[in-house]
This record gives sequence, C-alpha cells and structure tokens, in this order.
Amino acid sequence: MKQIFLAMITFSLISNTVVLAAVQQFSIPEFIENKDRWNELVGETLRIEGRYSSFSPSSMRFQKCDLSFQLPAGTPRPLGRSKNLEVTGELIRESNEFKFQVNSLQVRPDDLEQVQLSKALLPKNDADPWYELGIKTTDRAKFYEDEILKLVGEELLVEAIRIERSRQKQPTAAFLNDLSAKAAKLRVSKSLYVSLKHESLRQQFEEGRIKPDFDYKKFLQELETALPGSQVPLTSLKGDVFDAYRKQPRETFAKASPHAQQQLSRLFHLEVLRTQIQSKLADGGSNGDRLAKEY
Repeated sequence: MKQIFLAMITFSLISNTVVLAAVQQFSIPEFIENKDRWNELVGETLRIEGRYSSFSPSSMRFQKCDLSFQLPAGTPRPLGRSKNLEVTGELIRESNEFKFQVNSLQVRPDDLEQVQLSKALLPKNDADPWYELGIKTTDRAKFYEDEILKLVGEELLVEAIRIERSRQKQPTAAFLNDLSAKAAKLRVSKSLYVSLKHESLRQQFEEGRIKPDFDYKKFLQELETALPGSQVPLTSLKGDVFDAYRKQPRETFAKASPHAQQQLSRLFHLEVLRTQIQSKLADGGSNGDRLAKEY
C-alpha cells in the first residue's frame, strides 16, 4: 500500500508539472508582439495579463488589444481600483476570427504596486536586476502611454547606473565614457549622462596633462562636442558654484542644475586652455606676455 501511495503522489506531481509547463504566459504587449504565432497557439492553454479596457458579464477586452475575451456566464466585474487582470484559457478560431475563451480570471495589483513590490526585493549592490526591472517598466509605460510609470522606470534605471558607478572605486575614463553612453541610450536624465561624460573627460584631462605629448587640440574638440555649453561665453567667473567647482569639480558638476552644468562646462574649457598655454611657457617666462594675450 505504501508503495502504491508513493507512486500516486509521484504521478500527481509529474502530472501537475506537465500541466504547469504546458501553460504559456504572455503579457498583452508580448501577446500582440507574437500575433504571427496565434495560429500555432490555437487550442493551447494560455495565461495572459494586462490592463482591461471594457468588461461585461459575457466578455472583456484588454487595452491596446482588439481580441475579444469570452467570459464564463455570470463572471462578476472586478472590484478595486486595479485595472490589471490575469486570465487563463484557450485561443480559439471561429469563421476566420480569433477569440479567447476564458476559463479563470483574477485581479492583479496595478503596475505601480507590482513595481514597488519587485523593487523592495532587489539587491543593493548589483546593478543588473535594477536595469532589468527598469527596462521592463519603461517598456510597459511606453506601451500603455503611462507617464507616471515611465518616471518610476527611469528612477530604477538611474539607481542601476548609480550602483554600477559606485562599484568602481577607481573608474577609468573608458568605463565612465561607456556608462555615459549607456545612460544616454536608456534615455534617463540628461543631467546624469552629461555628468558621467564630464567625469570621463576630467579623468582624461588629469591623466593627459602630465604627459609632454598630450594632444590638447584633440581633447578640446572632444570636450566641445560632448559638452556644448563649453563654447558659450561667461559674463563672469565669480560665484559660489564656480568656487565650489574649482575645489571639487566632479561632485559640484554632478549636483549642479542643467544651466549651471553648462556654465561649469565653459569653466572646464577655460581651465584646459589655460593649462595648454602654460605648457608652452618658456623657462624664465620670456613669452609670458604673448601667451597671456593668446589666452
């Protein structure tokens, strides 16, 4: 009897595993993206989640999806503020028209709540999960044209970049440049990727200025391209933000407003020019007046 009982349990577990494995899961954005596979999915057990747009006792529709989801008779309207539903059932085809026969339905937390729950479980020192959740959130925000969700996704990506940056105790100019490019590609705060680019350029400048063959002309061209504000003349070189920048250029630039970053870019440009001219100063300073005029 014991062996038969164990065999029954084993069979039950295997059967449940097979059933679970057979259920294919899609979000509405994924389901629509795979529309060319719908013929293959007819008759398959599917689990689909998304935001619903309409609901009646017999059918419902998801936002951004024209497919009709047929409900079991007497299905009650979802309660609560969340518009997120998860349905399980089968895709069917009638008279060359696709429909979805729903077998079960449950309300899911809204997107903001789900993101906050997921965020609380993310590690504090690993950027990859933050990037993954941030990209997933911004993609979903774009699909649903949800500005609030978009901002939350961007905050996750900013935190991912911050974590990746913080794990480098002595970052190279190449690392900072790549991270700046990543931030720009992800379309996070412009101030952030400009700050990273500025930090990369400062690193290049500090490493290069001690070399006798440092190519100032090439570096200035790169600076002017990366930080267009560096070519905007200043009416004054005095002020608290300028004083702070001279003492702590990286930290001050990172915390500055976009307008102040533009001004500080110009101050950086003048610093490079001054260093370039000083490198040409002859022993004894015989060409000092000419170089001063050039500056």
